[in-house]
Amino acid sequence: MRFVAGAVSLAAVLAAAPAVSATSAVTADPVEISLPGTGVTLRENPSDRLHVTSYTLSKNRAYLRARGQNTFARRSGFTEYTASPGGGRAAGIATTYTEAGYDSLVIMDRRTGRSVTVNTVRRPLTASYAYWSRDGSKVVLTAERKVEGKWRTVGYVLVDVATRTSRYIPVTGVHKEGTFRWAGDNSHLIVDHGEGVRFHRAADGAVVRTLSKVGRPAGGEEAVSPSGRLMSTWCPVSVREKVCVVDRATGKIRSYVNTKAEGVWGWWDESHMIAVVPKDGGYQAALINFKGQVNGVLAEISASAYRTDKVYLSYTRK
Repeated sequence: MRFVAGAVSLAAVLAAAPAVSATSAVTADPVEISLPGTGVTLRENPSDRLHVTSYTLSKNRAYLRARGQNTFARRSGFTEYTASPGGGRAAGIATTYTEAGYDSLVIMDRRTGRSVTVNTVRRPLTASYAYWSRDGSKVVLTAERKVEGKWRTVGYVLVDVATRTSRYIPVTGVHKEGTFRWAGDNSHLIVDHGEGVRFHRAADGAVVRTLSKVGRPAGGEEAVSPSGRLMSTWCPVSVREKVCVVDRATGKIRSYVNTKAEGVWGWWDESHMIAVVPKDGGYQAALINFKGQVNGVLAEISASAYRTDKVYLSYTRK
């Protein structure tokens, strides 16, 4: 695939991003929810803007939350499940190819329980890491091919929910371990590029901007803040701090976050990220500000849950 080179203004991208007001980072009187199958206890407040809608564990174990309830159930036959913003739908990736030899995405209406299957890529490719666009109209997946025994990124798949169709878009020169995520709007994607970030037009994969030496994207479903103006990255190796906050408009690192976080699971509001931080021999999913200070705890995570089960909590907007 031949790309259109050169940097472009992000004014249109930022204008398209939804305006979201920041909410208080500290939750009071949380409800404790024990997650089945692993040593994790959620601490949620009904007023929280986000909540856990699904989680995954090693060995292809995927759990989905019952809509409007505090219960989770395993979805057998799926490697991952993730809910759309607002929670109306959920997307699951099957553990095996279809009889026709396709990897597939199952889209379920969480109100009715009805689902449809959309083929994504044909064997030997796989398509995983399903991320919803903010308007819930599309899902992007990262396409991989096994090379010398290791899975390598080769492009992405764009699924249109309304038409129940998909398109595989190969990307030349993509980072071999890159993951495609939405860029804070519904028409652009970001992906790892060396020690930086590359922006692609979702419709055709064209390169629209490259930010060098800002670090690779960090953040699960959301590496971009609610307003679309900030982006979280793993700082470049030359930097002492682990997590960086990048200004999207200028492409410059705005904050160097002094944290021991081992994972970043998205943005809570414009001034807090959800980070996995060590605590008393285990871990916590905590709200950290740009100074690395913990301003709230969202989950208690045992050492075995994080290190052995490789638990990943999916936080989505209610």
